[in-house]
Amino acid sequence: MPGSDLFEREKELDCLYNLADFFLTYHGLESEMLRRVETELRAAMAYPDSLEVALELKETSEEGQVETLSRQTMDRHFYAGVPVGEKEFLSAKLHAQKLAAMPSLREQGLIGSVLRMCSGAILRSRNEAEVKAKNATLTELLQRLQETREREQKEIRLRLKGQIFPLLNEIGQGAQGILRKQVNLLRGELDKVTDSSPAPPQCLPGALTPREVEICNLVGQGLSSKDIADMLHISRETVERHRCNVRRKLGLNKTGENLATFLMNL
Repeated sequence: MPGSDLFEREKELDCLYNLADFFLTYHGLESEMLRRVETELRAAMAYPDSLEVALELKETSEEGQVETLSRQTMDRHFYAGVPVGEKEFLSAKLHAQKLAAMPSLREQGLIGSVLRMCSGAILRSRNEAEVKAKNATLTELLQRLQETREREQKEIRLRLKGQIFPLLNEIGQGAQGILRKQVNLLRGELDKVTDSSPAPPQCLPGALTPREVEICNLVGQGLSSKDIADMLHISRETVERHRCNVRRKLGLNKTGENLATFLMNL
């Protein structure tokens, strides 16, 4: 027997509240979701003991099928349905054991609201699963790329140590003057490549020109202005001018710190 009108309203509100909370947190099978909705809907009806509720999710042949109008039949059946995406349809079928148990207009509205909530929950759950799968694939891809990068770096280090460094040592032993310094500079740069530890962050400001950055790297290697001038085929005065500009941009004119010392400590 149905209770008072207020009691029936409370049951309907409880149904909406329970399902709203359920839809927000549920991440299981869609079939289990539909069973829970069936249970909550049946409990919210005025004659739950005289009513059977069944939800079905299936593909539809009607592209863009819209929400069906709730309707009742003479054999005490009630139908309602809503689309789920573009190719599926969620339907509710209720069968009353007696005519009085057929859903009222208000209960029909509740059924429609619940179906729309359920449709949205299904789509959200699928979207979350899709994003999770894509993230897993991306993580695996990044891991493979990292492994490939580390393997290639290892091969480069082995080749440098086994083939390039011995040649540089032979050249350096027979070289004199600026050529020897260039060989040592090249050896130092290649040593950085073979170092498996991460490179320190670059602290030079972006305001430096490419030539100033180049000179900074050479100064940081301990080369004098004369050595740099000979190596870059420019005058010593040009090197000194670049060094003055670098000191100004780095703020060393105020501190008085030596440029070479500053660069070596980066």
